[in-house]
Amino acid sequence: MIRSAVLGLYLTVLVALLVIAGSARAATVADLGAALRLGRMAEILSAEGVAHGAELEQSLFPDQGGARWAAIVAALHDPARMRADLEGTLGAALADAPAAEVDAMTAFFTSGPGAGVIDLELDARAALADPAVQDAADLALDRARADKVPRLGQIDRFIVANDLIERNVAGAMNANIAFWRGLSDGDGLSDTRNEGEAEMLADLWTQQESLRAETEAWLWSFLLMAYDPLEDDALEAYIDFSLSPAGQRLNTALFETFDTVFERLSYDLGKASARLMTGESL
Repeated sequence: MIRSAVLGLYLTVLVALLVIAGSARAATVADLGAALRLGRMAEILSAEGVAHGAELEQSLFPDQGGARWAAIVAALHDPARMRADLEGTLGAALADAPAAEVDAMTAFFTSGPGAGVIDLELDARAALADPAVQDAADLALDRARADKVPRLGQIDRFIVANDLIERNVAGAMNANIAFWRGLSDGDGLSDTRNEGEAEMLADLWTQQESLRAETEAWLWSFLLMAYDPLEDDALEAYIDFSLSPAGQRLNTALFETFDTVFERLSYDLGKASARLMTGESL
């Protein structure tokens, strides 16, 4: 089904993967970008997007997209384009942030216990693209739960502090809706669906619980793997930062940023898919 083809493919786990200050603080952007591996993160997201595009082709128009489809997917997920889009959108989201809070964000991720956390997150995210690594991470989570390891309590508090489950579910649902709107605007549904918008949206929302379960399972495996090298005190400091005014503002700005960027990407993918499904030249 068209809905299941896109459901959950943009599980964007927003655990402070980047920080970019607004234009008024442009002097710190280069330092932050280097410290937070902004270029590498864009490359990881680009690779995920290309894989997502290949899955869409097999779900919606098997073996019909070829080089044309690969080229348009690659262009939409160009790392330089994604980096600029994320940077600009997050900069706007933080434009009204108090200078003291932006300084606190910068300080946490460039010194002390937060200095290496971005590398851990990015390493884990890139590794989990391998199904074998994902299976191993899931198994490690099962073992940790069976052994009732204390680290699970810290991860639970980190998830709650950043509202990671519900915000990620909402973001994935919005991306799915944006993809459908792109298909609809491009007449990609005309030959296969005869539902109105209300019916289609209702159908998408029926899959919310399965998406929540998928999100929660992936997120727990990801966090347990990513933070395994951290000392308890370091993770505790990350939780404390997440609960601070600066951490809460950053978390909100990050979700706004990724939601905006991925809704645009999903819409563009939907419209490009519709053009191919209806035989229009890409």
